[in-house]
Amino acid sequence: MMWRQLSVFLGVVLAVPANAMTFREEGNGGTCCEWFAADGEITPETPDAFEQFISDKNSKITIYLNSPGGDLMAGMKLGELIRAKGLDTAVGTSVPDGFGFSKIVQGGCASACAYAFLGGVSRTAKDREIGVHQFYNEATINDPSGKLFSSLDLSVNQLISALVIDYVFRMGADPRVVSIASATPPGGMHFFTQGELRELKVIWSAALFEPWAIEPFGVGVIAYSKTQDKIGRASCR
Repeated sequence: MMWRQLSVFLGVVLAVPANAMTFREEGNGGTCCEWFAADGEITPETPDAFEQFISDKNSKITIYLNSPGGDLMAGMKLGELIRAKGLDTAVGTSVPDGFGFSKIVQGGCASACAYAFLGGVSRTAKDREIGVHQFYNEATINDPSGKLFSSLDLSVNQLISALVIDYVFRMGADPRVVSIASATPPGGMHFFTQGELRELKVIWSAALFEPWAIEPFGVGVIAYSKTQDKIGRASCR
């Protein structure tokens, strides 16, 4: 309820409205080949719709997101719910495969969707599938030269920024994600390269190895790498 109240009060959005996000179960007919599909705009009602959808499901599988964005607070709330359910996230949309089942094809996850994506325990995305830009109030876009700002507006903007930074940090991603978003005007979009996705931990897997490093070993040195959960280790002397 708190997230919805903040959404209404703050009126912050991250994309032009489209169709409201829907959730469904999909699969390709094989064993262990099922997933959840989430397509459409994130609205203030989306977290409640997801809770209702997921309430009778116990599968720890991947939810594929395909969304232009929408309501910022609802996007973060959706991410919180995805994390609480222990789901992985990926980007894509499901289409019929011609055999009575479904297949996953390329999708996009921008603006508020990018924050929902961060809720995944493990997160998979390809080059330029995840995009971010500044949050904004619809009134400022409709009348950009209007004198709408007050000390309260500045205080609210700082509150939003703090909430977003805290959320990104708690989801395990680099807070620089927020800096990049803040530097991108509402009319633009910064799509992360594969290198940025890895560096900023937008994509993440416990089993994924980090870049190699070198440390002293005896009278020489050793090259090593650890998995992102710090459990696995590989080394070369």
